[in-house]
Amino acid sequence: MNASSDKNQNAKGGRPNTHERPPAVKTVSCCCLLLLFSFFIFHFSFSSPAEAATNIIKNGGFEREGANGNLFEGWSANMMGYMPRVFGRDALGQAIFHYICGCGYDLGTEKPFAGLMCPNCGRVSVAEETGSWYDDNADFVKVGPGRHGRGCMFDIPLIVGQNEGVRIISDLVKIKRDWPYEITVSARTEGPTAIKVFVECYKVVDDEVSPGTYDFKKDPNEEGEEGGEGAEKPKASDSAKAPGKVDAALEKLKAKAEAEAAKNPSGIDPKAEKAGAASGAKPIKIEKTYRVNFAMGGSAWHTASRIFMAPPRYKTDYLQVKLYAFMPVMQSNGNGKAYWDDVVVRPLSMSEAKAWWAKQKPKKDKRFK
Repeated sequence: MNASSDKNQNAKGGRPNTHERPPAVKTVSCCCLLLLFSFFIFHFSFSSPAEAATNIIKNGGFEREGANGNLFEGWSANMMGYMPRVFGRDALGQAIFHYICGCGYDLGTEKPFAGLMCPNCGRVSVAEETGSWYDDNADFVKVGPGRHGRGCMFDIPLIVGQNEGVRIISDLVKIKRDWPYEITVSARTEGPTAIKVFVECYKVVDDEVSPGTYDFKKDPNEEGEEGGEGAEKPKASDSAKAPGKVDAALEKLKAKAEAEAAKNPSGIDPKAEKAGAASGAKPIKIEKTYRVNFAMGGSAWHTASRIFMAPPRYKTDYLQVKLYAFMPVMQSNGNGKAYWDDVVVRPLSMSEAKAWWAKQKPKKDKRFK
């Protein structure tokens, strides 16, 4: 065995290394690996988590510009506040309320539900009686540096931070009932700023049931209730003692309601219909039923997440993300800022959902503790 073959022997067994690749082959392989590695580095460096395929929140990374006065597609900082105002009394002496937008527009007698747009000012309802508090809210929401490229920034004056704060809401998103979801948000703050993330859940309201109310006596599935077995006969009302006055008023109101129903079979307030047309979509009556929220904070970018599922009894159909910032009064001594990015809401996979359900403990009714 000559000297050149000694160099190719394996140190373990002394056998010649017959698998040595030619130098040209090794050079090409190394170049391919470097190109592939560079591709993955580029992809993960510039791809925002908020653009993941499972994210149901539109434009969660705030990269795309909005329209109709909104800085970001899929988000709105133009929020409508309203307050009820008495506009007289009916035949029974009960107050008749009209809901007045912060801009002064009369929205009618039906309480504006979430997602409804004021035909006058174009602001979107979040179903809260806040009057004109948030009329200037959009002035404090700006484009800012995000964790990945562009983000959303709240520039908060001291007087605003100590009172109503600043917020932005996502578009309403249709979700699957009785299924867990996870929300993930990245944020950071400057100055004496506190921030919170809210997930507001809504259900579609049955036209036959007033929002926020439910008459269990009308449930035919309940034994002993009206329409079920053992139902009690309706008792004579006090109005029977004075049938001439009260019953006549009730008949008048009933006739008026039937006439209005004939003119408007949809049951949606004409002003609400107009408002829905202004937003480019037919309004859907929805009612807030469930809320999840958690606090964040810190001068450095950080990410927080929460898994949630509205209890089945709430029959949740839609959700909306609300990002909110304010200043604790006792700690505030100047203006503040909040930065947001990578807002992701995704449904859990089957395996993740099973693991999450297995960890949940049944909650006991506090009344029986």
